[in-house]
Amino acid sequence: TGMRLVWVPGGRFPMGSDQQLEESPVHWVRVSSGWIGETPVTNRQFTLFVAATGHAQPAQWGDPRFAEPGQPVVGVSFEDALAFCRWLREVSGYEVTLPTEAEWEHAARGHDRREYPWGAAAPTSRHACFGLDAMSGGPVAAGTCLEGRGPFGTLDQGGNVWEWCRDVWDELAYVKRAGSEATDPVVEAGDPAVRVVRGGSWFFPAEDLRAAARARNEATIRADDLGFRVVVPARFWPAEVELPRVRIEE
Repeated sequence: TGMRLVWVPGGRFPMGSDQQLEESPVHWVRVSSGWIGETPVTNRQFTLFVAATGHAQPAQWGDPRFAEPGQPVVGVSFEDALAFCRWLREVSGYEVTLPTEAEWEHAARGHDRREYPWGAAAPTSRHACFGLDAMSGGPVAAGTCLEGRGPFGTLDQGGNVWEWCRDVWDELAYVKRAGSEATDPVVEAGDPAVRVVRGGSWFFPAEDLRAAARARNEATIRADDLGFRVVVPARFWPAEVELPRVRIEE
């Protein structure tokens, strides 16, 4: 079982927007090159981690709406996501971690100030999985919405599941960075119990699919529309991270 990563060349880009207070002001940020998961981590991939480590499996696996192998894993806290990254680092030899908010937005927007990962077109079900009924809907298989592909090849950065970022939530982070060009910023001050999430989800509206949209969640929450994707810094050059083949004894 492989995990496809896509290459994101570094550079400077205008981060943020003027649409919401917490997204403003627009400010220049420089990010380093690196790899990011083409899609969020799937149930199939998370199963290998659970089998290898004995980590608790998401409660949502008991609901068929969230249990298909190809769906993005949900019901994972911030620490669950970090634990998966640590395990994958150990078994792969790559420096695997969660994206910073700046890395995530750069991967979603590119250098041309995209409104959505795919560009300016209004979202449809071909671009993203969103706006479904919270009681009956659920995420689609990761990578289903091919017209939603981002500037560097990512899928599902709009919709399907919210994604954990490394940053501590700070509503005024952009205000504090304005006027200077930050390099590889990550917010580590503040309340570590509240973390940034990005991307919108299967039951949130189109507004939350915007690549600059910011949101937050309690780090301990295990929501049914919240997952994650991984990043690997540029000093490693994998085209694919091989997950170990784990034999599950009957």
